[in-house]
Amino acid sequence: MNWNRWSAFFCLTGLALFIPAIFVPAMLVANAIDGPRWYSVWSGIREFYRSGEYFLAGLIACFSLAFPLVKFSLGLLCATGRRFLSPARRQTIVTLTSWTAKYSMLDVLVIAMLILLVKVNEYVRILPSLGLYLFSAAILL
Repeated sequence: MNWNRWSAFFCLTGLALFIPAIFVPAMLVANAIDGPRWYSVWSGIREFYRSGEYFLAGLIACFSLAFPLVKFSLGLLCATGRRFLSPARRQTIVTLTSWTAKYSMLDVLVIAMLILLVKVNEYVRILPSLGLYLFSAAILL
């Protein structure tokens, strides 16, 4: 069994799901005042930035956009075999990405906190959408 091919397959499939998952609406938030509004990862980052929450916008952009893209790229680089990287260099990259894997769960924490903040108001309804499922599948891959 060639593990490099499987690694490349999972990285490419995850990347193919991840890119549209950023822009496809992840949830519908409806309340009595503003009515229904669709939110994607990208629109959520933009909303935080527009409202002056630069730290939150940067944090979510870092861990929801940049971090997964870097991990997919490093996974693809490691899957190329010995042509581009020595086994020692590949082992270093794999160790580093394994060590940073715990930060991938920050997305789940952010989404849970946002839902909790929105759910506090009993007049608000949140419905998951395709973007949430694409994003989840990409992160799992």
